[in-house]
Amino acid sequence: MKRLALAVVVALVSVYATYPPLQILTNGVDYAAQGRFEEAKEEFEKALNASPFLGSARDSLKIIDDLTQRKIAREVAIHFFKGATHVLKEQWDEGITQYDKVLELNPRYAIAYRTRGFAYCCKGKYDQAISDFTKAVELNPRYADAYFLRGVAYCSKGKYDQAISDFSKAIEINPRHAMAFSNRGAVHAETGQYDKAISDCTKAIEINPRDAFAHYNRGGAYYLNGEHYKSYKDVHKAQSLGYPVPPEILKALRKAIERQI
Repeated sequence: MKRLALAVVVALVSVYATYPPLQILTNGVDYAAQGRFEEAKEEFEKALNASPFLGSARDSLKIIDDLTQRKIAREVAIHFFKGATHVLKEQWDEGITQYDKVLELNPRYAIAYRTRGFAYCCKGKYDQAISDFTKAVELNPRYADAYFLRGVAYCSKGKYDQAISDFSKAIEINPRHAMAFSNRGAVHAETGQYDKAISDCTKAIEINPRDAFAHYNRGGAYYLNGEHYKSYKDVHKAQSLGYPVPPEILKALRKAIERQI
């Protein structure tokens, strides 16, 4: 029942492949990769309206805004979105190649470091990911998502103190960063601080009631704290929101509840 942050990040692409806002985002990325930026902008705005917590939609709109204001070249934007098309298909190496081209053209583009770092993280290349996220926050010290993702990479390396620090920094910058709360809660659960874990995951759910990962993480914390009925309710809720809960976990929870009755 333990759930660490890495599984949350990787699952954002694979688990929610049929999640409607992500499908809209994908349409926008496809348009942008073809240089059809006006159509792409409309799709990104739709995606963000459908899911205000979809950070990739915000970043995509920022890239188009940077292009409009001539802060970046058209070639930079097209390489970026070509990379994004690969990442959305979990083609990490191809995505990284495109982000390399972006950074050759614009070595100070924080969003490209953040996104390349995400691809490295999904490949399990955590040191490279941490290096990219660190560069992103050096270029933009208010980049909450870069701190959050660096926390994920630290967590995946078992460096829990650094992970907690980065999740907390993301929350300081953006107090409505539901995933930072959820992942910080997962680390608290991993280190045996179940009350803190439950509190953080509860906050994530208050911010975004449809956060399946927060429900799952809180369910894990409840389970480890011996609160099996609450655990079952949260895990079942996570499943109803699209989280792929293995049937054996729900079966084990039902048996645990029966033993308590």
